[in-house]
Amino acid sequence: MAQVRSFIAIEISKEAKNEISRIINILKDNSNGIKWVNPENLHLTIKFLGSIPEDHIAEISEKIKKTVLNIPKFIISLGMLGAFPSWRSPRVVYIDLKAGGEKVKHLVEKIENAMEKIGFEREKRIFSPHIAVGRVKNMKNMKNFSQQVVKNMVNSTQMSINSVFLKKSILMSDGPIYSTLYESILKN
Repeated sequence: MAQVRSFIAIEISKEAKNEISRIINILKDNSNGIKWVNPENLHLTIKFLGSIPEDHIAEISEKIKKTVLNIPKFIISLGMLGAFPSWRSPRVVYIDLKAGGEKVKHLVEKIENAMEKIGFEREKRIFSPHIAVGRVKNMKNMKNFSQQVVKNMVNSTQMSINSVFLKKSILMSDGPIYSTLYESILKN
Protein backbone atom coordinates (compact mmCIF):
# COMPACT_ATOMS: atom_id res chain seq x y z
CA MET A 1 0.00 0.00 0.00
CA ALA A 2 1.39 3.40 -1.03
CA GLN A 3 2.07 5.85 1.80
CA VAL A 4 1.41 9.60 1.64
CA ARG A 5 3.21 12.08 3.90
CA SER A 6 0.44 14.45 4.98
CA PHE A 7 -0.72 17.21 7.29
CA ILE A 8 -3.80 19.32 7.96
CA ALA A 9 -3.36 23.06 7.46
CA ILE A 10 -4.78 26.51 6.90
CA GLU A 11 -3.52 28.22 3.78
CA ILE A 12 -2.61 31.88 4.04
CA SER A 13 -3.47 34.65 1.63
CA LYS A 14 -1.31 35.94 -1.22
CA GLU A 15 -1.01 39.27 0.65
CA ALA A 16 0.29 37.50 3.77
CA LYS A 17 2.76 35.48 1.68
CA ASN A 18 3.98 38.73 0.07
CA GLU A 19 4.46 40.33 3.50
CA ILE A 20 6.35 37.30 4.82
CA SER A 21 8.48 37.25 1.64
CA ARG A 22 9.34 40.91 2.26
CA ILE A 23 10.54 40.07 5.79
CA ILE A 24 12.49 36.99 4.65
CA ASN A 25 14.26 39.01 1.92
CA ILE A 26 15.36 41.59 4.51
CA LEU A 27 16.58 38.95 6.97
CA LYS A 28 18.38 36.75 4.40
CA ASP A 29 21.55 38.90 4.43
CA ASN A 30 22.25 38.12 8.10
CA SER A 31 20.98 34.56 8.18
CA ASN A 32 23.15 32.24 6.12
CA GLY A 33 22.42 29.48 8.66
CA ILE A 34 18.66 29.51 8.07
CA LYS A 35 16.80 27.53 5.41
CA TRP A 36 13.88 29.83 4.57
CA VAL A 37 10.49 28.45 3.56
CA ASN A 38 9.60 28.96 -0.08
CA PRO A 39 6.80 31.61 -0.01
CA GLU A 40 4.43 29.40 -2.03
CA ASN A 41 4.71 26.76 0.74
CA LEU A 42 3.83 29.08 3.63
CA HIS A 43 0.88 27.80 5.69
CA LEU A 44 -0.29 27.31 9.26
CA THR A 45 -0.08 23.64 10.27
CA ILE A 46 -3.06 22.35 12.25
CA LYS A 47 -1.89 18.74 12.62
CA PHE A 48 0.97 16.75 11.14
CA LEU A 49 -0.26 13.25 10.30
CA GLY A 50 2.96 11.73 8.99
CA SER A 51 2.91 8.89 6.48
CA ILE A 52 -0.59 7.53 6.00
CA PRO A 53 -1.82 4.71 3.76
CA GLU A 54 -3.27 6.17 0.54
CA ASP A 55 -6.57 4.38 1.15
CA HIS A 56 -7.06 6.34 4.44
CA ILE A 57 -7.31 9.71 2.66
CA ALA A 58 -11.08 9.42 2.12
CA GLU A 59 -11.72 8.57 5.80
CA ILE A 60 -9.52 11.44 7.03
CA SER A 61 -11.14 13.85 4.56
CA GLU A 62 -14.63 12.85 5.70
CA LYS A 63 -13.62 13.31 9.36
CA ILE A 64 -12.25 16.78 8.61
CA LYS A 65 -15.46 17.69 6.75
CA LYS A 66 -17.68 16.61 9.68
CA THR A 67 -15.41 18.34 12.19
CA VAL A 68 -15.35 21.78 10.54
CA LEU A 69 -18.95 21.75 9.32
CA ASN A 70 -20.16 24.03 12.15
CA ILE A 71 -17.01 26.10 12.63
CA PRO A 72 -17.58 29.59 11.23
CA LYS A 73 -15.11 31.33 8.93
CA PHE A 74 -12.83 33.69 10.84
CA ILE A 75 -10.14 36.35 10.48
CA ILE A 76 -6.49 36.08 11.48
CA SER A 77 -3.64 38.56 11.16
CA LEU A 78 0.12 38.28 11.17
CA GLY A 79 1.91 39.14 14.40
CA MET A 80 5.59 39.20 15.33
CA LEU A 81 8.65 37.15 14.50
CA GLY A 82 9.59 34.55 17.08
CA ALA A 83 11.77 31.48 17.49
CA PHE A 84 11.26 28.00 18.89
CA PRO A 85 12.37 27.11 21.48
CA SER A 86 13.90 30.60 22.04
CA TRP A 87 16.03 33.29 20.36
CA ARG A 88 19.05 32.06 22.38
CA SER A 89 18.95 28.65 20.71
CA PRO A 90 16.56 28.93 17.76
CA ARG A 91 15.57 25.91 15.69
CA VAL A 92 12.53 27.42 13.93
CA VAL A 93 11.83 31.05 13.01
CA TYR A 94 8.12 31.80 12.84
CA ILE A 95 5.51 34.53 12.69
CA ASP A 96 2.79 34.34 15.31
CA LEU A 97 -0.73 35.69 15.05
CA LYS A 98 -1.75 39.11 16.26
CA ALA A 99 -5.46 38.25 15.93
CA GLY A 100 -7.43 35.03 15.54
CA GLY A 101 -5.15 32.81 17.59
CA GLU A 102 -7.97 31.63 19.88
CA LYS A 103 -10.09 30.68 16.86
CA VAL A 104 -7.18 28.66 15.45
CA LYS A 105 -6.66 26.95 18.83
CA HIS A 106 -10.36 26.01 18.90
CA LEU A 107 -10.06 24.56 15.39
CA VAL A 108 -6.92 22.62 16.35
CA GLU A 109 -8.64 21.13 19.41
CA LYS A 110 -11.58 19.96 17.27
CA ILE A 111 -9.23 18.44 14.68
CA GLU A 112 -7.10 16.77 17.40
CA ASN A 113 -10.23 15.17 18.88
CA ALA A 114 -11.45 13.99 15.48
CA MET A 115 -8.09 12.55 14.42
CA GLU A 116 -7.64 10.80 17.77
CA LYS A 117 -10.95 8.99 17.16
CA ILE A 118 -9.54 7.45 13.98
CA GLY A 119 -6.22 6.41 15.49
CA PHE A 120 -3.88 9.40 15.37
CA GLU A 121 -1.96 10.22 18.52
CA ARG A 122 -2.65 13.61 20.11
CA GLU A 123 0.08 16.21 19.92
CA LYS A 124 1.74 16.41 23.34
CA ARG A 125 3.11 19.94 22.97
CA ILE A 126 0.85 22.88 23.71
CA PHE A 127 -0.29 24.36 20.40
CA SER A 128 0.95 27.85 19.62
CA PRO A 129 -0.54 29.30 16.40
CA HIS A 130 2.31 30.22 14.08
CA ILE A 131 3.56 30.17 10.50
CA ALA A 132 7.02 28.59 10.25
CA VAL A 133 9.17 30.76 7.97
CA GLY A 134 12.63 29.24 8.45
CA ARG A 135 14.56 26.30 9.92
CA VAL A 136 17.79 27.16 11.69
CA LYS A 137 20.64 24.90 10.60
CA ASN A 138 23.60 26.84 11.95
CA MET A 139 23.45 30.39 13.28
CA LYS A 140 26.91 31.92 13.57
CA ASN A 141 25.97 35.59 13.70
CA MET A 142 22.98 35.55 16.05
CA LYS A 143 23.57 39.09 17.38
CA ASN A 144 23.33 40.75 13.92
CA PHE A 145 20.36 38.58 13.04
CA SER A 146 18.54 39.50 16.28
CA GLN A 147 19.14 43.19 15.59
CA GLN A 148 17.61 42.78 12.11
CA VAL A 149 14.58 41.02 13.61
CA VAL A 150 14.00 43.88 16.07
CA LYS A 151 14.34 46.53 13.33
CA ASN A 152 12.00 44.83 10.87
CA MET A 153 8.45 44.58 12.07
CA VAL A 154 5.88 42.43 10.30
CA ASN A 155 2.95 44.41 8.91
CA SER A 156 -0.20 43.02 10.51
CA THR A 157 -1.75 41.59 7.34
CA GLN A 158 -5.33 40.33 7.85
CA MET A 159 -6.80 37.34 6.06
CA SER A 160 -10.05 35.44 6.08
CA ILE A 161 -9.85 31.74 6.92
CA ASN A 162 -12.50 29.94 4.89
CA SER A 163 -11.16 26.39 4.56
CA VAL A 164 -9.10 23.63 6.13
CA PHE A 165 -6.86 21.55 3.88
CA LEU A 166 -5.50 18.03 3.93
CA LYS A 167 -2.12 18.41 2.23
CA LYS A 168 0.36 15.99 0.72
CA SER A 169 4.06 16.65 1.22
CA ILE A 170 6.78 15.26 -1.04
CA LEU A 171 10.26 15.89 0.33
CA MET A 172 12.80 17.02 -2.26
CA SER A 173 16.43 18.09 -1.90
CA ASP A 174 15.57 21.75 -2.58
CA GLY A 175 12.51 21.76 -0.29
CA PRO A 176 9.10 20.08 -0.01
CA ILE A 177 6.39 20.14 -2.65
CA TYR A 178 2.87 20.47 -1.24
CA SER A 179 -0.37 19.61 -2.96
CA THR A 180 -3.97 19.59 -1.78
CA LEU A 181 -5.62 16.22 -1.20
CA TYR A 182 -8.85 17.65 0.20
CA GLU A 183 -10.39 21.03 1.06
CA SER A 184 -13.20 21.44 3.58
CA ILE A 185 -14.97 24.80 3.64
CA LEU A 186 -15.90 26.38 6.97
CA LYS A 187 -19.43 27.48 7.81
CA ASN A 188 -20.64 30.83 6.38
